[in-house]
Amino acid sequence: MREILGFFGGSKMDKTTLRRFLISTSPLISAPFVIGLALMLMPSQIAGQDCRQWNVAGNWALRQDNKINVNMILRQTRDQISGTAAYPGRKHVERGTVKGTFVTKEVPRPGAKTISNFEYHLHLEIKWDYGETGVYDGNVQYGLKLQGDAYIKEDPRRERWTTWHTDDNVARCAKTN
Repeated sequence: MREILGFFGGSKMDKTTLRRFLISTSPLISAPFVIGLALMLMPSQIAGQDCRQWNVAGNWALRQDNKINVNMILRQTRDQISGTAAYPGRKHVERGTVKGTFVTKEVPRPGAKTISNFEYHLHLEIKWDYGETGVYDGNVQYGLKLQGDAYIKEDPRRERWTTWHTDDNVARCAKTN
């Protein structure tokens, strides 16, 4: 308690004043906390728990941990994805063609009769104009961002493996239960 009192001005603030301060501010602190906690724990379409198919059409920026940022323009028809990709290379912008899938698999919860979980898997292959193929495997994370792993398909030992995530866009639910 002495550390808390010291934070609020040292020994000049007694326990009664501290209690009054905490009681007077608790409605301001607790309401946003409770609402935020309820939204986080509530199963909802926003959290992705009811989504059977994600839509990832649009502009995406994949931030790779190896400091390469791949920009993509994606089109999606059901679970099929196509599009274009580019990133700044050493001498010029590297370009490629994107093909892939985004599939949803229903996974029953043990012991539950009607409630299921869904697993979402994104698989993209970018055939770069210079010859290599980048493979991007990932999924939808909480907050509807995408993240996963990437490697060069022609590298059997996967020595050029990295992780990636998105910041600028979010997946949208295309189809619910």
